[in-house]
Amino acid sequence: MVPFFRHSMQMQTQVTGMTLDANPNAAQIEFWNGLAGEKWSLYQALLDAAFAPLTQALIEAAHLSGDETIYEIGCGCGDLSLALAAKLRAQGKVIALDISKPMLARAVERTQEAGATEAQKLQFIAADAMTYRFEPLADLVTSRFGVMFFADPLAAFKNIRLGLKPQGRLAILCWCPLEENPWVKQLYDSVIDLAPPLPADLAAKCAMPSPDVPGPYAFSDPKLVCDLLTKAGFTHVRATRVAELLPLGEAPAQAEDPIQAAVEAALPLVVNTGPVAALMREADAQLRAEIKARLRSTLATCVSAGKIELGGACWLYEADNAKQA
Repeated sequence: MVPFFRHSMQMQTQVTGMTLDANPNAAQIEFWNGLAGEKWSLYQALLDAAFAPLTQALIEAAHLSGDETIYEIGCGCGDLSLALAAKLRAQGKVIALDISKPMLARAVERTQEAGATEAQKLQFIAADAMTYRFEPLADLVTSRFGVMFFADPLAAFKNIRLGLKPQGRLAILCWCPLEENPWVKQLYDSVIDLAPPLPADLAAKCAMPSPDVPGPYAFSDPKLVCDLLTKAGFTHVRATRVAELLPLGEAPAQAEDPIQAAVEAALPLVVNTGPVAALMREADAQLRAEIKARLRSTLATCVSAGKIELGGACWLYEADNAKQA
């Protein structure tokens, strides 16, 4: 992984709003700069492949002309950033923010691999979007699963809106409830009897989603989120459900046992992200082995034509910027 630094291709580090002292998002900043950020960076390719159908839906909803300036919130390892940049002409630009330096380092590395043509349209900033000093540059603010973790979401979206031009737009993807996401719940349910219950804080976030309780399913209630965005000053707020089969693993064409090969391709993603990963962290070596064995059995029942695809559902929230006074 390359160091995270400023260089000639307009990628920079800024720590605006990321001082942990008295920062309401301190817990999230610490979390995503620790093991979670390292894990998501390590398994970036698997996550991006799984989310590809949802990423494509978001890009289509953006209706890009090619000349936009875009703020991306919670850019992670840069998958959406690079996909957006590829849709832009030379004058277009993606300004991508995240609080996780390990994930941003991976984004920088990937952009260098993509070459100078894409790199000149990209700028990565280590910053907390709730407190970052946005300039009103953007035609579009977007995010793929990066806005559900603010301690004060109303303050965050009021601040984010400052980054939009008067006629700018918002398009963000956020997960539907856990029950509507078999790619997580079906696998987690298959092992829950083997392990202690989900930690109380994570269980609460999954069971009673609310924008005021940071977590992956915090924005799963469209009425609450649309009300929140309206209060933040956005207009024409709407929510559209997006559901796709997510590709979790695929056997190589030459595999002697396509079922086993597909299972082994999917297993690293399953055990290292989401609530199963939380269980694995709390388990001893024997229990981890039991969980993996159960997951292998469950995944084997999901293989079809050498592939494992499970349902994923999210909300596409779109809105316009109210004209600034």
